[in-house]
Amino acid sequence: MTFADSAILVGQDITHAGDTDTQISFGDNALSLKAGNDTFLSYASADGTIFYGESTSGSPNHIFKTVSQDFALGISNLQVLVLSGGHGSDKNYAAAADVNFYVSGAIGSLGTSKRGTSVFGGDATISGSLAIGEFLYHRGDTDTFIQFADDAIGITAGGEQLITITEAGQDIVKIGDGGDVDFQVRTNGDDNTLFVQGSSDRVGIGTNAPSTVLHVKESAPTVTIQRESNANNSTLQFMGQAGAIANMVHMATTNDLVFSTHDGVDQEEILRLGSHYGADVRQVILLSGSAMAGSAMQPKEATDINFFVSGAIGSRGTSTKGSSVFGGDAIISGSLSVGTGSSGIQGLHVYANVSGEYAAVIDNDNGSAGHVLQLLADGNGSNTRLLEMQNGNGDTLFRSRADGRFGFGAAGVSSMGAGTFVVGISGGHTADIAISKRLQHLGDSDTYMDFPAANEILFSAGDNNLLHGRVAGAGSSRPRVLILSGGSGSSPNEDNFADTNFFVSGTIKSRGTNTGGTSVFGGDLVVSGAIYEQTRSNISFYTTADSSTLTSKASIFDEDNYSSFSKTDMIAASNIQFVQSTGAFRLRMARPHMVTMVLSIQSSTSGAGDTVTISVEADSSEIYTATYGVHSSVDPVERTVSFLVDGPTVSEMISGTTKELIFYQVTSAGNSTFKAGTSITIYAI
Repeated sequence: MTFADSAILVGQDITHAGDTDTQISFGDNALSLKAGNDTFLSYASADGTIFYGESTSGSPNHIFKTVSQDFALGISNLQVLVLSGGHGSDKNYAAAADVNFYVSGAIGSLGTSKRGTSVFGGDATISGSLAIGEFLYHRGDTDTFIQFADDAIGITAGGEQLITITEAGQDIVKIGDGGDVDFQVRTNGDDNTLFVQGSSDRVGIGTNAPSTVLHVKESAPTVTIQRESNANNSTLQFMGQAGAIANMVHMATTNDLVFSTHDGVDQEEILRLGSHYGADVRQVILLSGSAMAGSAMQPKEATDINFFVSGAIGSRGTSTKGSSVFGGDAIISGSLSVGTGSSGIQGLHVYANVSGEYAAVIDNDNGSAGHVLQLLADGNGSNTRLLEMQNGNGDTLFRSRADGRFGFGAAGVSSMGAGTFVVGISGGHTADIAISKRLQHLGDSDTYMDFPAANEILFSAGDNNLLHGRVAGAGSSRPRVLILSGGSGSSPNEDNFADTNFFVSGTIKSRGTNTGGTSVFGGDLVVSGAIYEQTRSNISFYTTADSSTLTSKASIFDEDNYSSFSKTDMIAASNIQFVQSTGAFRLRMARPHMVTMVLSIQSSTSGAGDTVTISVEADSSEIYTATYGVHSSVDPVERTVSFLVDGPTVSEMISGTTKELIFYQVTSAGNSTFKAGTSITIYAI
């Protein structure tokens, strides 16, 4: 190093004493500053470039300060921070791992006196993403911008928000903000493929001047509605202000085209055009409605109808809209059905004035199943007449009604309420109705009135003869009447009894039961001859193995009344039982009976002097009593006794009185009781 008059001349370096890696280095047209052997500032005139710091890893951060800005510029090997020295609460972008270039500023400072706006002159090209806080403005045009919000974007031009895109709850893209904004879609061949006119709220397709709410324009316009599945209907619908609907529906299951309107209450079909659905079902159906009753004629279901017009019978000349009018001639190449389904009017009137001929002849030439005439009516009551015949005097000689009744003769027709089949013919005649063999219940072939032969009549129900009557000479030498004689096949045939002319069948022991077998004669019954009983009745009881109960073995008695038993009587459940010394077994009799008792008695101990007493009463009068001694508990003592019990008197029987027969067991000493084998047999004599 040398010193000149006005300069210090250095060969290469000026080094800090004691710190050899901190120096100022000189070269040919070059200068560099080092600290700690790191070059933090250098310049070479060869390329005219000033270098701040080194580009190698580990080079220090370089901070440029100004009078009012502590961090005007910060540079490291990975970041450039411009004006980042803000408020202490601001975010430290130098510590952000994803930031390599940062310019500080102030939101909303554009066009104000506040310095916070960054300006890039010329074009700005960004190869990656651009993150914007809220607004992206057109320079010099503050009311034209793109605005960002949470899940929303708005595009505004000239202060008119033209597009709003929102994704919050329901995703939506709005065109316009409710002002006069047109929406136009241009395609290759049409500038107005879709045009929405903001001033008129109309939509044009192929036109930018729609004259209606929807205006379609093309050289040969066609509008198509196509369904994705033939299982669904296609509908063009018109709706009134209050929600009333008129529509045109292409039906899914038939391909029919159906037009319907609102009738003030509901939707009603007004026109149906049949189509092809697997087969040709072309039809035209007018005014058939949508909710016809199931019993009504359904024109759609009729295979022979291709044109149908609904209406109202009797509506001509009235305020009811139900008449169809064909202007000009009406020509029918086939047949004509008049008054089909009519009610209350003459659908067909035939008049003639001929002698020896018929006014109308219906001729069916089919020889196998040629039906001639069928009369049909919707009514089913007495006011509906199916057929009527009158003579020249105006008398109705025959009438058939829809309630299933028939009247023959003038008197029969006027009295049809008296029965289903009423005959009333005046004048001399043998019989109103003559039957050759049998009058049978419909659908019940074994219930009938039969005439087996002359002078003989038989009434049968369910193939059981209820009444059979005939006079002498009708297969028998005497007249006879048999009532309910049609019994089981194993029963005797009373018709073969030579001594019987009046017979009433029945069932023994049926009185007071659910079996219908009792004959009742109201009032007095006078018999000039004798009354005979066909069989002898008896009833038996015997003790069971538990040595305590008497059980009914047979019961074919005239009248036995068990309703008089009480808790102290010898009855428990369905068994008859001796239960205590005051116990009793009761029977009611309507005639004399023989009683036989076989008593088997045994003591439960071996003590001497045990006895048992049995007592029999008839209407509270003792008719038999006996005491039996029992001396052993090993073998029972058996006693047998028989006696006659008189029945009620004739006058008592006439008045319905029966005699009550009571059996008492009285144990007078010890522990004697009846054992198995005890029986009581009572039979009528």
